[in-house]
Amino acid sequence: DIVSITGKFVIENSEQYITIASATKVDKKDSSDEFNLELIPLNTPHLMFNTTVICDLNTMGETIHFGVETKEYNSCTGNRDIYMPITVFYPIQHTRFNHLRANLKIGKPLMISGFLHIIKSTTIMVEATDIDYLRQEINYN
Repeated sequence: DIVSITGKFVIENSEQYITIASATKVDKKDSSDEFNLELIPLNTPHLMFNTTVICDLNTMGETIHFGVETKEYNSCTGNRDIYMPITVFYPIQHTRFNHLRANLKIGKPLMISGFLHIIKSTTIMVEATDIDYLRQEINYN
């Protein structure tokens, strides 16, 4: 079975916390085959979060990456402003992100969607699926 979980993800003191707001079993037989099970990366959370750019774009091989930071509320511990630095990356051939070369600036607020790939005590890496500019800094804590 495939289960879709909606919630909040936070790393605090090297511990991972997920607050689940909703869990839904995805029933393929009733979905009119709108998605291909083979294309869903199982056990790879897809995140959406607001961030601020802290490092410029860099190229490494076939990948472009840059640094962002976010602060989140941890509803499991009740702690506020949990600082989470994140490295965002995407394949160089993804032309949908070409606009970032000219427009990505330190301090710019973004909304990023992407797949969570690597988590260590101080490193979070997200493969971007969408990057949107925010007009002003928004804090959803």
